[in-house]
Amino acid sequence: MKVGHGLLWGALLGALLIPSRATAQIEDDFALGFDISVPWSFLVAGNNPIDTTDPFSYAFSTNSIDITAEPGSLYGSNNNAYNIPNLVIYAQPDNWYVETAVSTDWSMASLDTYVAGGLVFFADADNYFSFYNNRDAANAPSIQVSSTLEIGGNPNYGGISAPGWDPSQNFVKLRVEGTPTQITFLYDYTGSWQVASTVSSTDQPDVFAFLSSLVGKSIGLQTDTGGGFNNSPFSFNYFKTNLVVSPYEDDFATAFNPALPWTFDVPGDNPLSSEDPTHYMFSDHSLDITAQGGSTYAANNNAHNIPNLIILAQPDNWYVETAVSTDWSMASTNTYIHAGLVFFADADNYFSFYNNRNAGDTAHTPPWVQASSTFELAGSPRYGGISTANWEPATDPVRLLVKGTPTDVTFYVNRTGTWVKAFGQVSTTSQTDVFGLFSNLVGSRVGLETDTGGGFNASPFSFHYFRTNLVVAP
Repeated sequence: MKVGHGLLWGALLGALLIPSRATAQIEDDFALGFDISVPWSFLVAGNNPIDTTDPFSYAFSTNSIDITAEPGSLYGSNNNAYNIPNLVIYAQPDNWYVETAVSTDWSMASLDTYVAGGLVFFADADNYFSFYNNRDAANAPSIQVSSTLEIGGNPNYGGISAPGWDPSQNFVKLRVEGTPTQITFLYDYTGSWQVASTVSSTDQPDVFAFLSSLVGKSIGLQTDTGGGFNNSPFSFNYFKTNLVVSPYEDDFATAFNPALPWTFDVPGDNPLSSEDPTHYMFSDHSLDITAQGGSTYAANNNAHNIPNLIILAQPDNWYVETAVSTDWSMASTNTYIHAGLVFFADADNYFSFYNNRNAGDTAHTPPWVQASSTFELAGSPRYGGISTANWEPATDPVRLLVKGTPTDVTFYVNRTGTWVKAFGQVSTTSQTDVFGLFSNLVGSRVGLETDTGGGFNASPFSFHYFRTNLVVAP
């Protein structure tokens, strides 16, 4: 990790666990792989090994991650579990939820052990709560939902369960919902949600306390043979939550997230502060910026409303993501009007990746839209070498994602529910000048940009969220 301003790793970890008001949902349907915008890990502190990955025992289909339960478990002193994909929790909204759906062929699983697959919340291998679909070994072949709570290495029944039912291969949905006063456990194997149980500060206070303080813990998917076997994998159909699993996130709900030090300053712009409060506003789910005349392009350096964050540290594997929408019927058809992400040192040195009107599209009237890019070095702008095919204008949000490693930077677009890699390369051997900008972002900035391209857009650009693991808060 590249670090600026004298920050140490311990200070950075503290910075990551900042309070956040953001509640944007993340979801993964595991279509042929993990969603590239979701920061999955297999690490479980206290497990042996700490990395639970066994690639020979999980695979992806078009609509699931299929994990074959293996010997090994978090239970008690075992701490030798495999394949627990999980996400670190950075903030916990007052009203939060986690949900998944799991299935297996129970005819291929032990009858006399509590074979299970479901959700697990954990601090480490000795401190966790799991809520799962399992074989009810005492009433085999029946299955049910049940739970385990382990604190300090001492496992116990978690106090949450429901009456059993005949096994089938249908997906069983599992959902945990929390508020400041109650946590509810729900399941659905019939097409209707049923409540397994609720806990509060006076009813199972140990479970309530564990799940009411999730910041710094992890949420993941767990399978367990219970000491028996299951020759059929557990298929997880999706995972979704509004727990904040990106270190820095803003959903722009009626205002900027106060935990993030947003600024409108752009060094080299005239004026320094690009803020024009008459041309932006917030809804309950977006920041709406009306593009104006003015730009950082070449010698113009008179852009408006570029909210941005100073980058204090850069992990080896970093990402930035946003989603932007507009009503293209109200925008110029003959200029490259656009909105998206911008990385910059100042108004003369930047790279922007955006959704834009492709004014050069002569095959359609009006011209279609695409994702494209601009690179400017020392005041000399050019095409950034990254773009996509055109598509018909729509008002749906277009998600933009930039991911970097020590050797390359990759650009993705998602407008249909599927991430698509943009054309072009930025790496140590391709577009090395662009790579040079991205290889050392510490001290530079990342922000949101709109530009009329010399035309107009009577409809604002709506930014629906911003996420990154670049360290942007002290």
